[in-house]
Amino acid sequence: MAAGTATFFVVGDDLIYLFFLPGLVAIGVGIAYASVAQSQLYLAEAPADEFDPVTSSRMTVGQFGFALGLAGSSTLMAQMMTDGVVDQLRKAGVPPQSWGEGIAAARLHIRSASTGEQGEGVLDAAAPNYVDVFSLTMLVSAVLVALLGLLSWYLLRRSARAAVPTD
Repeated sequence: MAAGTATFFVVGDDLIYLFFLPGLVAIGVGIAYASVAQSQLYLAEAPADEFDPVTSSRMTVGQFGFALGLAGSSTLMAQMMTDGVVDQLRKAGVPPQSWGEGIAAARLHIRSASTGEQGEGVLDAAAPNYVDVFSLTMLVSAVLVALLGLLSWYLLRRSARAAVPTD
């Protein structure tokens, strides 16, 4: 799953959509394997008469993790995009007191699909930055997925060793 996410680190604005297919397949297969391993870990620790609450808590933790990942990656991308837009505005000689207007015009342009010149200009200037922001966000996500995968692997191994009786 981390490898599939890491493939998006090398995206460019000249790539075709089929480039994303191998990474998406790897992520999908990784999610299936991670889900099975997570279930195994939860159920290995639970008494048999408490499987129902344990499986419910697994779903809750999964949904929380999804929400946290979505919020974290969206926040990371939004902040880096705003910083990139401000950087482009600075390079274009726009005075600092007008940066807010430029960002607001770009947001309005996105929401309304209008052709306002100011919003369109800001978006054109920000477009190259988006690819870099997306790539960096995918790299950060891949590293986090790899670290959480290693943690899960360690916990499963520890749980398996604890379950084996020693004589």
